[in-house]
Formats: sequence, C-alpha cells, structure tokens
Amino acid sequence: MGDPTRTNRIGMMLLTGGIGFLAGIVGGLAAVVFAIPDPPITFERVLRRITPTAREESALPALAPLHAATVDIFLVDVSGGLPTLLPLDERTGRGVALTNDGWVATVREALGGSTRLGSRHPVVVGRDRRIRVVDRIAFDPMSRLAFLHVDALDASVLPLRNRSTLDIGTALFAPKADGGLAFLTLETATASAATDTVHSSDTWSSVLTLTFAPTELEFPVGTPVVDRTGAVVGIRTDELHALPVELITSALPSLFARGAIERNVLGVTYHDASALAHAGAERVDGIILARPTGGSAVDIRSPLHAKLAEGDVILAVGDDSLTAQRFLPELLQEYPLGATVRIRARRKDQPTPMVITVPLRTARGATLLVPAPRQSEEGS
Repeated sequence: MGDPTRTNRIGMMLLTGGIGFLAGIVGGLAAVVFAIPDPPITFERVLRRITPTAREESALPALAPLHAATVDIFLVDVSGGLPTLLPLDERTGRGVALTNDGWVATVREALGGSTRLGSRHPVVVGRDRRIRVVDRIAFDPMSRLAFLHVDALDASVLPLRNRSTLDIGTALFAPKADGGLAFLTLETATASAATDTVHSSDTWSSVLTLTFAPTELEFPVGTPVVDRTGAVVGIRTDELHALPVELITSALPSLFARGAIERNVLGVTYHDASALAHAGAERVDGIILARPTGGSAVDIRSPLHAKLAEGDVILAVGDDSLTAQRFLPELLQEYPLGATVRIRARRKDQPTPMVITVPLRTARGATLLVPAPRQSEEGS
C-alpha cells in the first residue's frame, strides 16, 4: 500500500496548482477586458440625449478669444489721411475674423448697405485698437453677406459650427461692447415665410431667429453669434436674426481661390410645397414655380428655360428631395460650381414625374479693390 501522507501531499499540490491555473486564466481575462479601449463617444450626441446639468447650463464661451476675433468697422473720410481716433458711437458695424491672413465676415449694412462706398473708406479696429484699412471687399451675390480683407490683421480665429447640430432653445451668446457677453436663445433655425411668398433659387433662404433678454444692449450689425463652446454659428443682421454659418462656409472655396464669391443658381422663382395645401390640393414635397410681380417664373438665362414653366413642380435635385428642411438655394451650393445636375420635376397637368439634366449657372458677386488712403501732409 502507498504512503497516505505522500498521497495527500500530492493531492494538495495538484489542487493548489489547479487553483493557481484558474486564477491565472481569470486574471488574464480581466487584463484583456481592461485593455480593450472604450468605444468613442461623440460629445454632441451625448448632449442631445441627456438633460443638461446645472454646470452644463451655466457653461460660457471664453471671452478673450471671442473679443479678439471680433472687429469694429467704420466708414471714414480719409481725404486728409487716417484719423488717429475713432469714437465707438461712429461704428457702422462689426465683423468676425475668419483667417489669419486677414479675411473678415460681415454684412452689407456694416458698409452702408450698398456695393458702392462713395467717399468714405472702410477701416477696422481690432483687439490692439489700431486702425487698419480694408484693401478688398467681396460681396455675396445671393445674400447680405460681405467679406473684407485687411492686411496684417491682428485677430483670433474662431471655429465654425453649422446649425444642424443646434436644437431649438439652445443658449447662444454675442460679444458686448463693454467686454461682456449677451445671452441669446435660438428660437428657430429657419425662417418660415407665408405661403404666398415668392422665393428665388438665387437668394439664400434660411436665417437664424433669436430672442434675447430685454435688458441687453442693442448689437451692431455683423456681430458674431457663438455657442457655449465659442464656435461661430451666425452673424447678426438685425436684433432678431442672424445669417447661418453655412452661408459663410459655402462661400469660402471661391473666395480663397479667386478673391470673389461665386454661387450656383438656377434662375427660377417659386412657392414652397405648402402652397399646394393652401390651395386645397394634397400636400407634397417640392416647390411650385411661380411668377413674381413683373417677372417670369423661369428666367430667360435659366438652364430650365423652355423646359419648365409657371405651375410646374420641382421635386428633387439629384437624390435630395426639396422639403421644409431642404431649401433649393442652399442645396445648390453643395454641388461644384457649374455642375451638371438631375432635376426631378412634374408638369402641373401631368401626374408622372420626369427627369431633366441641366448645368447649373454661376453667379459672381461684386468685388471692390479699395484704393489706399491718401497720406496726410504730416505723414508724407
């Protein structure tokens, strides 16, 4: 017979070894689990799915970059040279720096509302309070947007954020002249016009509608509107509205390449689809070609001239249906300049849609090369 003590010792050794082996396996699995990285989380999606905490609601954009990116615009008589001081109450508007090489976005109203300047010269004052002259202006052919170029501009550049990531009721902000922040609220991301309004494919449609506290001071036109991260979402055109940042970003390729703003246009005017319901017919997506006062529903220069007429319905451009959230002028800017597109349409007296393939027309905005101001006798 074997030694029982030895047998027990061998059994204990086997048991201990088995336990150690199992512990090693468990430990290895745990290490693998902890070594696997967590899946990436998109912060914006999290924000849209949770109730903001008090800390998130009170989050504010950084003041210094916002004010450093905002410039004041003046129109001054420079026949005797540049002034040495400009009173703030003579400011005609504001703008926001877009690039480190001196491009500033603003609105036409900051330049007197016209593409002609007359005897007054546009200048800007940035964070260093120096007066700098504007040497070039590019106007948008389809909106009130304008771009100024200022050589050696000392300004910060803010990120841009499109409106598709904004919810109704989002807290927004604007820089105040006293160095503080004005609190705004996004009321609607698009402006809904009356059903009898005639729109144009060659004019930008959407705006941001804002509300603000009655205690806030009035804002100059061209003031940037930012979200709580400090990203620009629009530029104010008046007390209640702002041009969305998509209008800016869609203009930048041609601006940087040629120093001018070029846009895709189609040369038609229309009612939106709600006009069908307004007339008692079944509501569908699309736009209904309509004649403006003293004009034609399809311009003679339009690629759709002689192909569509008043009362016909355009349902889609390419694979994108025209809806209350997909405006024709904005959709056209998603294509390369002069691109050939497929238009899905239906004649007013025919139920079956048809497809028309046409090249988009290109519209070029006005540009001004601003002459350098005359040197004063003291500086000459």
